[in-house]
Amino acid sequence: MSTKCAFIPKYTLARICTKALVVCIYGLVSGCVTNGFVLSLLIGEYTEDVTGKAAYAGGYKVGADYELQVDSFIYEGSDWRRKQLFLEPPEQYTPPGGHFTVPQTLEMYHEEPRKWPNIKGIVAKGTKFRVVKLIRHGAHSISWSVVYVIGEIQNGPCKGKQLDLLDASISPGDDVPLELQEPNPDILRLVESVDIPK
Repeated sequence: MSTKCAFIPKYTLARICTKALVVCIYGLVSGCVTNGFVLSLLIGEYTEDVTGKAAYAGGYKVGADYELQVDSFIYEGSDWRRKQLFLEPPEQYTPPGGHFTVPQTLEMYHEEPRKWPNIKGIVAKGTKFRVVKLIRHGAHSISWSVVYVIGEIQNGPCKGKQLDLLDASISPGDDVPLELQEPNPDILRLVESVDIPK
């Protein structure tokens, strides 16, 4: 019995590639496919849950609570995860280069809330966030990755919501192959646990 190797004829392969390119272009134009999706196909992006690996925690502690120092926004943004909720302090509290544009102050937001359709709520100063997840995302082709810290709200009307803490964090710089996060002390502070004597 002879075994034949299966192969795709060149003209069929060319048609498949052409159709895939047309679908991507149509998706980009129609808004069904994001630029990030096409880019991820080209540069070989990957994502992994690194919650249990202490080396990826940066300045955060998984399972620890952090208290919000300023009233902040819940912002629905999109990135490689498509849609994600982010903790976004008003611009007056964040260094230049934040990932999303939000009002300078809460007062500016309250004056014209319709100007800010991506703002889905406000989290009050004093709200506590528990670090529940660390997600590493990067690209094989350029040997680069970022660790995203996810915090879950522990009190108040938004209790239970999970937000990305990227713009409430600081990192050592963009020129490192692995970008870790630590809490921006002007925005998030570790809640020190107190051992109660028995």
